[in-house]
Amino acid sequence: MSRTVRNEPVSVRTVDNDELEITIYRKKTKSVVLLSKLFRLPVTRKIILDKIGACVWTLCDGNKTVNDIIKVFSKKYSLSREKAERSLLMYLRQLTYRGLIAIAVPK
Repeated sequence: MSRTVRNEPVSVRTVDNDELEITIYRKKTKSVVLLSKLFRLPVTRKIILDKIGACVWTLCDGNKTVNDIIKVFSKKYSLSREKAERSLLMYLRQLTYRGLIAIAVPK
């Protein structure tokens, strides 16, 4: 089963009402160094996750499978399996796109 793994070059802190502020540090690749000479690129980027997003982030610990997270999410928010799966998979896709997590697929 696929597992969610958090991106390592981030720092996380709790802000108001169980929200999380995630700071992502830009990698220093050759292209980033070149672009930063031409443009003012920020060294970090911040993303705020609301209470539900923070819950999902916390569940993405590298140990739980996507199926495990769906079960916990469904039970915690009293959702049907289908609604929880649909919502969670869309959200995991967004977190992946933003570089906050990766989906590890076993061989």
